[in-house]
Amino acid sequence: MGVLPHLIVGVCGLCALVASLISFEGIRRQLVNYRKPYQQRLVVRIQLMIPLFAVSCYISLRSFRLSLIIEPVREIYEAFVIYTFFSLLTHLLGGERNIVILTSGRPPVSHPPPFNKLLPPVDISDPFSLLAIKRGILQYVWLKPIICLMFALVEITGLNDIAGINVYFVINLIYNISVSVSLYDLALFWKCMYSDLRPFNPWGKFLCVKLIIFASYWQGILLAVLNWVGVLPNDSTGDGYDDGNTLGFAIQNALLCVELIGFAIGHWHSFSWTEYRAEALPGCGRLPFITALKDVFGLGDLLYDFKSTFQGDEYDYRRFDSVEALIAHPTSKSRMARFNEGLRFTDSGRQKYWLPNASTAASGGRAANSKTPLLVKPRAGSIASANVSTRAIYANSMLTVGSKEDAQSVANASMYTSHSIEDNEADEHQDDPSLLEGYVYDDNFFARVKRDRPFGDKNYPVIYDTQEHQNSPQLQRLRREAMARQQRGLA
Repeated sequence: MGVLPHLIVGVCGLCALVASLISFEGIRRQLVNYRKPYQQRLVVRIQLMIPLFAVSCYISLRSFRLSLIIEPVREIYEAFVIYTFFSLLTHLLGGERNIVILTSGRPPVSHPPPFNKLLPPVDISDPFSLLAIKRGILQYVWLKPIICLMFALVEITGLNDIAGINVYFVINLIYNISVSVSLYDLALFWKCMYSDLRPFNPWGKFLCVKLIIFASYWQGILLAVLNWVGVLPNDSTGDGYDDGNTLGFAIQNALLCVELIGFAIGHWHSFSWTEYRAEALPGCGRLPFITALKDVFGLGDLLYDFKSTFQGDEYDYRRFDSVEALIAHPTSKSRMARFNEGLRFTDSGRQKYWLPNASTAASGGRAANSKTPLLVKPRAGSIASANVSTRAIYANSMLTVGSKEDAQSVANASMYTSHSIEDNEADEHQDDPSLLEGYVYDDNFFARVKRDRPFGDKNYPVIYDTQEHQNSPQLQRLRREAMARQQRGLA
């Protein structure tokens, strides 16, 4: 008999299979209702955590040797999910720039005790504070592969003790500091933006992500302590298990296999596909299944975000400025920092402008004497370039012309083709009712016009189903107007 009885291993395998099937069905329904790519790609990436955990836990029960290969993959993806959840919350709030504008004028938020005695309050309306929080979350994603590589090197070389220093202890210390900082910054962001996140019912999503990570982390810590004090001794009988396996390690994976069913059900309800159905988003096109799948696994948006966060060049007061004359809270340090950067108010504080500086002129932004707030420098040669209509496929989308999500989506699309829309002319009559009638009744006409939409080129072949036509609010409006004209004619 191995570390655990075969019956328990079989039950764990069945639980892992059930959890994976529930998760895969939820993912499939997301992909066939793929109407919000910016948001749903993040949702699916979070949902993929369930089958990955299920497979890795069951394999670890069957073979300790194989677990040495798959465990690092699971842990790296676990770190990636923390960052993905932060990106999802950011998107729900309209993007990073909208967060800075939304929180302008609010008082800074104090840290949870006891850190409020040591650290100054957090002003998330300062783009540099937002960047610091994002870097704190993302550093775990950057460090986790390095930590796994260091563990592997120590395991292979056997250099556990160098100059009297326990290498395993040092690496584990770095790991615990990194994951603690990442989770703390995520909780800090949650505290700063909770009132704005409440309309999106985020608690279910938050618990689904946090609980599985805490279950994996703290169960492992507890069982490792029990193993260290001798309560759970090593057991390497070799009957289907490899030498070096421990009872505590097996119990941890067995518990996770069973717990994953509950997590899968939680993901089904918290990351539900129903809010992306045609009935919930009338008039909104969708992407084909294969295209949606490519978008989920595309790396362009990740590379773009990793690079921009690491460099931090796109985070400054001018790019995160609003056209409204918002004044930072008196206790905010960013208030004086904005003045030092060149922000000035006029007309008794009702209007504002930025003094010209060298960086504005060098970046190809506004003219030197412009009093218009600098938004985002134009991106030539992209789907969202200045010559292309950037009206979103969903009329009520929070995405704007200059949103970072636009650039991330362009980066994702470039992973599959080198072609992009550069010279298309925007439709001059996109709000004309006759154009909408063309969408509804003429498929060829719609195929030509949709090229001017951000998801209308070959990278994003939008499908506009008959069911969506029937539920379209624009079509319902046209019908009401037609009925009103008929009634006036009869009168």
